[in-house]
Amino acid sequence: MALHFGNTAAAHAVVLGVFLGGMAIGYTVIGIISDRVEDTLEFYGRLEIGIGLCGALAPTVFAHAPGWAAGSPRLEVPGNSGGW
Repeated sequence: MALHFGNTAAAHAVVLGVFLGGMAIGYTVIGIISDRVEDTLEFYGRLEIGIGLCGALAPTVFAHAPGWAAGSPRLEVPGNSGGW
């Protein structure tokens, strides 16, 4: 991320905003779905299996991430020193 945003307050704000936005979306979507589920233990188990699969796929995704990031445009932020 430092290649695109640098080490600025804007970079930290983006990370925090994406994290909190994901939490809010997850809370809303899973909250609606969980109200309709009859067997909440099974639902929880399926969520945990999904989280485990995401964790198992993470090394593969991270191995390809530098190539994906290299093709993405830079975000020019005031105060950015141009990378590292």
